[in-house]
This record gives sequence, structure tokens and C-alpha cells, in this order.
Amino acid sequence: MMHIFDLDLTLWDCFDKHGNSIWAKQLVPPYRLESDTIFDDVGSKCILRFGVREYLQNLKSKQYKIGFASVGGIYKLPNEFQPSIQLLTLFGIYEYFSDLKSLQYKTADKTELLKYISEDVVFYDDSQNVLKNLKKYSNVTAIDSTNIMNWNKLI
Repeated sequence: MMHIFDLDLTLWDCFDKHGNSIWAKQLVPPYRLESDTIFDDVGSKCILRFGVREYLQNLKSKQYKIGFASVGGIYKLPNEFQPSIQLLTLFGIYEYFSDLKSLQYKTADKTELLKYISEDVVFYDDSQNVLKNLKKYSNVTAIDSTNIMNWNKLI
């Protein structure tokens, strides 16, 4: 079984210096990590949701395949410079994503990736459109991550 995670508004929440919700790709390096919060160069921050690290550790200990699929990529920017990849690394959770690593531009349909996956998948996302599109795949269980503020409750 494979577990696939969206990033923004699923594993983390990002805010500008005024407290408005923003996407990870809007953060400006350099970054500074303090506990489970990353601060950027202009006062914005990204907060890892509570229990994410432990949940990923739990899935890995059970030998599940773990991946991510996000449309939060900056167009034509190499992966090593993508804010989302840098955040995953700084939070110390990039290593858990050993299978699917898909960071696409906002116009992509990330559910299309599932055409090539025949095993059972648990897909975590906050987008109602994505969750609706997942219904066409019989091997996919869609989890609405909107209100998962404590991932430990899923262990």
C-alpha cells in the first residue's frame, strides 16, 4: 500500500508576516528553522502540522510506501531550489518520501499520476476538487486533510 500526501494545507500551513495564508512557493530564502516552524527572509512562516513527523515514522515502520504529490512547484525551477523540497528537507521529513515525489506546476492534475499506480493508495489532500477527482480510481482511498491538525490521532 502507498500513502501519498499533498503538501500545502495538508502537512503544513504557511503564513505571510500579516498572518494571511500563503503557499510554500511564496516563501523567500534563506530559511531559518525553529522547532516545527520555518521562517523566511521576509517574515513569513511555515508550520509543520502537529504529529506529521510521527505519522510518517509510523507509516515507514510498517513498511508502507510513502510519496507526495503537489502542484505547489515554481515553473521550470529545478527541484533542489523548489521551496517545498527545501522545506521538506529542513523539517527533516524528506527522507520518508521514498517512492513518488511529484512537485508540479499549478496547472497540472496530480490525480493523473494514479493512472500508473495499480496498488492500493491512501491519498491525503485538502482540495475538494482533487478529492472529487480521486473517486474515479477504485484503488484509492481519499482522505480530506483540511481538519487534520493532529496527525497522531491517525496512528
